[in-house]
Amino acid sequence: VLTHGLILDEKSKKMSKSLGNVIAPQKVIDEFGADVLRLLFSSVDYTSDISFTKAMLKPMSDAYRKMRNTLRFLMGNLGDFNVAEHRVAEADMSEIDRWLRARMRQMAARVEKAYVDYEFHTIYHQLLDLCTVDLSALYMDAVKDRLYAEAGDDRLRRSAQTAMYDSAVDLLAMLAPILSFTAEEAWGYLPADEKRVASVHLARLPESAAQEGDESLLARWARLRGLRGEINKAVEAARNAGVLKSSLDGQASLVCDDDTWDFLQSFEGTLLDSLKLAALKRADTLGEDALVSEVIEGLRIQVAPAAEAKCGRCWNRRPDVGQDAAHPELCTRCIQVLDRTGQGG
Repeated sequence: VLTHGLILDEKSKKMSKSLGNVIAPQKVIDEFGADVLRLLFSSVDYTSDISFTKAMLKPMSDAYRKMRNTLRFLMGNLGDFNVAEHRVAEADMSEIDRWLRARMRQMAARVEKAYVDYEFHTIYHQLLDLCTVDLSALYMDAVKDRLYAEAGDDRLRRSAQTAMYDSAVDLLAMLAPILSFTAEEAWGYLPADEKRVASVHLARLPESAAQEGDESLLARWARLRGLRGEINKAVEAARNAGVLKSSLDGQASLVCDDDTWDFLQSFEGTLLDSLKLAALKRADTLGEDALVSEVIEGLRIQVAPAAEAKCGRCWNRRPDVGQDAAHPELCTRCIQVLDRTGQGG
């Protein structure tokens, strides 16, 4: 038997028609939509009395919008993705895509347990965190370049699309019991897949069993995110000081130990995309205005404008911009993409 508390007004009095303090659900639905109301009541501890006011709906509407926008980005980059033809096996995905799939399995395990335990507020916080921190602030930011600038059939791009398609399916299945209408609507706009059931409400919760290597992969990216967070503090300080407008125009110089530097270099071609920087260099000493990390011992960071020229196509600052006389405004990667697609001229 599942029981819940009373709905109270802003003065903690029980809502009742006789007192005239009832907020009609239909009025809320007409203004904000049913899913925002459903999201609101999933976010609170229903075992206690709940003081409900319309002021609670604005932040909940913002949370709903973040989830919806995350889904829009994932699905908006699948327009040319044919599930049967373009799917990349997880073992062949790039590392950041494999990290996302491992993170989704980890999240699915937590959400499944919360559903079993009727802890809906846990689901709300976990999925909002997934959308805002893991997907929007890290993954989607890091893969934008390959999605927009690589050739349409490039393996890295198809790898990202595969991870995004699978993650969109998983996210919708986890959201469906709460955001029922949004999840069903979005489900109908996913790329055709004969293995997918017709309605999200017929779908099972995602696979939640960890695969071999998930634990080490998640730990590796947790460490990178910690370093990224410290670098972002220095980037934000440079922005506030008027030194930079965008992190993509910045170069970060680090004083760090060998283990930290070797760890960063192990990410090879994905590092700058993950950090959203033009360049990352190691230094022996830095100026007095360098950021001294209070989290990672021995780490000092200084951010300055990058010296590299900006590519006119992908907007990345790279040392190879201008090396081709026929395309002095482009980087080597973009020239290769244009040649490959017959647009090189």
